[in-house]
Amino acid sequence: LVSVWLGALNCEWMLERGGVPYFEDLAIRRSNLLYEYIDGSNGFYRTFVTNADRRSRMQVVFTIGSGSGKDHELVEKFLAEANDELGWLDIRSH
Repeated sequence: LVSVWLGALNCEWMLERGGVPYFEDLAIRRSNLLYEYIDGSNGFYRTFVTNADRRSRMQVVFTIGSGSGKDHELVEKFLAEANDELGWLDIRSH
C-alpha cells in the first residue's frame, strides 16, 4: 500500500511541474548537454552511438578514449571518484 501512495505522490509532483511534456523536454536538454560535451572533447570522451537520432535521452553511455589499456585505468578512476566522492551510484553500464 505504501508503494501505491508513494507512486501517487510522485505522479502529483510530476504533474505539478508540467507532466510528460516537461520531463521529456528536461531529458532532451540534459542529454544534449552531455552529448555536446562528449562530442566536443576531441576524442577524450567517446560515445558508442554516433547517430544523433539514435542516442538515448535517459542513459548517456560513454567511455574515455578507447576504454582499454591506459584508458581503462582512467575509466576505473573516473568511476571510483564519481561513486566515492560525488555519490553517483551504479553509473557503470553493461
